[in-house]
Amino acid sequence: MVALRKSAVRSGELTLQTRKTGASVRFPLPDYAVRNLLELTEEGTFFFWSGSGLLKSAVADWQRTLARLFELAGISHGHAHRFRHSLAVKLLSKGVAVNHVAAILRNSSAVVEKHYSAWVSDRQNALNEAVRARFP
Repeated sequence: MVALRKSAVRSGELTLQTRKTGASVRFPLPDYAVRNLLELTEEGTFFFWSGSGLLKSAVADWQRTLARLFELAGISHGHAHRFRHSLAVKLLSKGVAVNHVAAILRNSSAVVEKHYSAWVSDRQNALNEAVRARFP
């Protein structure tokens, strides 16, 4: 997301392209997120990168910054991917369909099932109840 283009945020929605198919995925952002993004005053095409220099270097800079932030906050094993995981689990626990979560994360449904579904206790409980209902 370091190379998130300012043009990707329009009318309260974020639009991204999937890596594998290039399909466009749109989803709403909370008002506070849109407000905070739009308050970033840097000129340029991107929210979190100047566009000059290597993108790889900008990503490494952000990784170091976030690592330090997690350290200061006392969060062990903190990394940016943790936010992705939290979003996926929260959406699944609120009943958002696996294929919709997959589209938002730009993954396949199989990947979402494998990596995130196990963390949703309500979902597991519903599966358990469905199996128990079949018992004699």
